[in-house]
Amino acid sequence: MSITRPVILVGVDGSVADDIAIEWAAREASMRALPLRIVHVVDPPTLPQMISDDFADQALARSGAMASELLEQATGKAQSAAPGLEVRQEVRPGRVVEELVKAATDARVLVLGSGQRF
Repeated sequence: MSITRPVILVGVDGSVADDIAIEWAAREASMRALPLRIVHVVDPPTLPQMISDDFADQALARSGAMASELLEQATGKAQSAAPGLEVRQEVRPGRVVEELVKAATDARVLVLGSGQRF
């Protein structure tokens, strides 16, 4: 049985509220000497049956690339707010609220802005 180290978790969605949530979470993680985990949930689009597999694959790849870029930007903001902070990134597919709740099982604090999808 392994023991999971607690984290401070911040959910990001690309909204303006992300900046405040990321900075607050980074400072909180630094004060508590815990890692920060930044999570973005990709809600897979429902595509009509008539869409080709190639188009669907392209849409999913683009969504993944956008999520990676969002997490990189969020990591930079967190490290600016709390230099030396250990920052982890995670992309989770699924419904936003359900996935954030699942991701928070090892979190001491779950931080959310008042963004577009929460």
